[in-house]
Amino acid sequence: MVENINGTHTFTFKMYYVYRDEETGEMIPNPFGSLLINERKVKVLWKGNWYDLLIKQLDEDTASKSITYTCKDTFITELSKNGYNLEFSSEL
Repeated sequence: MVENINGTHTFTFKMYYVYRDEETGEMIPNPFGSLLINERKVKVLWKGNWYDLLIKQLDEDTASKSITYTCKDTFITELSKNGYNLEFSSEL
């Protein structure tokens, strides 16, 4: 977890997309690999604080059979959305 100068957070982690089953010795695909895709929300508990992050980048390394995920704060994405063409009406 890296806290940037502007107060945003960047979290990077590596996960193997296959692992060896200790009992049978065969390589099994990681069941979480298909769930972690771009723009997926990830909640992280880091040093007693919860952070809501979005996966922004995936880097696959075939030599080590791993994927490196880079996540950034969700509130940056929410604040960057504009409010144009909004219609406020009590009738709706």
